[in-house]
Amino acid sequence: MTDKINTFATERLSFYQRFSLTLQLVSFSIIVCVVIMFFSKYDMIKLFLALGIIYLFITLLVSIHRSVTYIYEIQIDANKISVLGQQYNKNWITEIEIKNLDIFIRKKYTRVSCYYYLVIKSHDNKKFVVNKLFNWNYFILYKLYEEFKKAKSEKINFEEKYLLEGIEKKAKDEFQWRN
Repeated sequence: MTDKINTFATERLSFYQRFSLTLQLVSFSIIVCVVIMFFSKYDMIKLFLALGIIYLFITLLVSIHRSVTYIYEIQIDANKISVLGQQYNKNWITEIEIKNLDIFIRKKYTRVSCYYYLVIKSHDNKKFVVNKLFNWNYFILYKLYEEFKKAKSEKINFEEKYLLEGIEKKAKDEFQWRN
């Protein structure tokens, strides 16, 4: 008898696409620095220019770091979970027994909204972040979390239920929810 494999996926993005997307997330702060520098006094321009260059360098390093590893697919069956991703543009697959994993819902606030992502952590401290670039469909994230809990035979506690309701609301607000 073969186990049913549930697949949850998002689009595959090249390293350049991931880097561009990550850089877009922090571009607002770069614009603010340029505007402050433009309206500052002449003697402060050198200081703001130096700080701006340092900030731009740090932003580029952070963007590159966030873009290196990317998860585009999760497969769950009764005994194991397969995580498919890319490091730069090289594909990789990791398979781990489901009993050795925990899953957490995390919420990140930005200036205009909040975003949800999942952290899958193995007992040997490997960590996989699903929706790190905030490009996964929230309905898929919701179903992934439910299926993981079902495969592990765990109940959803009160805090997780609250966060799942937030994911559901976000999916409905963005017209991603399917019945």
